[in-house]
Amino acid sequence: MNTILSKPIKKAITVTMLCFFTCTLSGCWGSKELSNMALVMAAGIDITEEDKVKVTIQVFIPRAASSQQQGAGPGTGGVESLVLVKSATGENMADAMVNLQKLFSRQIFWGHCDAFIFGEKFALKGHLNDQIDFINRHPQPRARGDLFISKGPASEILELVPALESYMGDVLQKSSELYIKKPITVKDFQLMTISDSKGGILPLLEISKPDQPEKATETITTFSGVAIFKEDKMVGSIKEDVTQGLLWIRNQNKLGAITTSAPDGRKISVHPLRQSTKLIPKIENGKWSVTVDVNVDGLLVQNGSNLDIMEESSSKQIETYLQHEMERDIEAAITEVRDGMGTDAFGIAESFHQKYPEEWEKVKDDWKYIFPQVTINMDIHLKVQEPGLMTKTLGTIKRGE
Repeated sequence: MNTILSKPIKKAITVTMLCFFTCTLSGCWGSKELSNMALVMAAGIDITEEDKVKVTIQVFIPRAASSQQQGAGPGTGGVESLVLVKSATGENMADAMVNLQKLFSRQIFWGHCDAFIFGEKFALKGHLNDQIDFINRHPQPRARGDLFISKGPASEILELVPALESYMGDVLQKSSELYIKKPITVKDFQLMTISDSKGGILPLLEISKPDQPEKATETITTFSGVAIFKEDKMVGSIKEDVTQGLLWIRNQNKLGAITTSAPDGRKISVHPLRQSTKLIPKIENGKWSVTVDVNVDGLLVQNGSNLDIMEESSSKQIETYLQHEMERDIEAAITEVRDGMGTDAFGIAESFHQKYPEEWEKVKDDWKYIFPQVTINMDIHLKVQEPGLMTKTLGTIKRGE
């Protein structure tokens, strides 16, 4: 008997099966109706004085969303908040979640959580992966949610009411896309901690309060640099100017303009249009070195100097000044992160592993001793491709050039 089915028969069977399964669908997610769920939009994890885990969640309020559709937008006076913020403590995240559930009449659902924030105190203690295990193991939380560190308690970040977006998870997700080329997810962070370098970074959040107490509602969250990790323990942090150098090396820079000073002290700024970084490792006569090869095409967005960007000699000068500024940022990052914290948060170990797999196998367990001795060179190429909407500066116009 020929057991090979013809195409029409296969098609008929497929259609029949689709019809059968369609008929069995009830229009809800299993036995859980959306109206019976408390949707988590963002979560904060802190450690208490009693060494307990404190979990704070932002939960979406459907009726508030309905009222906002009929009235003003988020962040305006008199409008009900879109989220409810609640906290509970426990021995770990799972235990804290059991206690959190007692505060809600609906089943807590993690499937929409976009952001997870760990407090700095918790991160400095280490063992973040112990709590991240809950995010990975529980069937609801999303490992692709973005991960952050807050300078103060993570719960305070979630208490803020954003002016432009609906809730803090949305603010953090959108802001991180402007701050770093590829936002760092829970999964990304775990891969960093088990990589060859065993070093990682996470965006560092800080609450920025207005000077006038009467404008307390204008309190916002800002990115103040990055937290540096050795495995899953935070070992320090760097400010935003040094962060720029670190992100150049990691090929993740998305921090606005590059600004430097001309010989007359006036400022010049270029906005990167295209950028790429390659780490080029080399082992020669037993000596290990790596070249940070950075290429940037930029748009001149401000020129306070008297240098004419349309003149080739002046253009070369401007590019040289900007390249030196990038070199200083990169050198500062190497000094603070490698020399100061003893951490390879740059991915240099991975570059040697990829190019010299046999040599790497011999030294991988001793990388923490070899890394401080690696010579780091820089090869930076910055080209101002566009002068902006003005080709002359006011200084050159006054001179009649």
